[in-house]
Amino acid sequence: AIAITYAISPSAGFALAGDALGKGAATAKEVLIALFFGKVLFGIVSEYPRHSFPFYASLYPIRLAAKLTAILLLYTATSSIIMILIINTIPP
Repeated sequence: AIAITYAISPSAGFALAGDALGKGAATAKEVLIALFFGKVLFGIVSEYPRHSFPFYASLYPIRLAAKLTAILLLYTATSSIIMILIINTIPP
């Protein structure tokens, strides 16, 4: 639920994560993983199509803008997956 909420609205995702953490419904580890996963989802559905791609397209040819956006998305997804793996190594 935290990841999906973050994908729609990052501030609402953080609020839900804080509430779940405060009430003991989720551990800090679960909240961090959900927030990183939500960040990837937000990038796919909102950030890159609505903000990054139009910005790059205003500066560069469309093909180059698409490549830059894809590279940025790949970087975000890769770094988030690495962070999730690191978080999973933390003992409960």
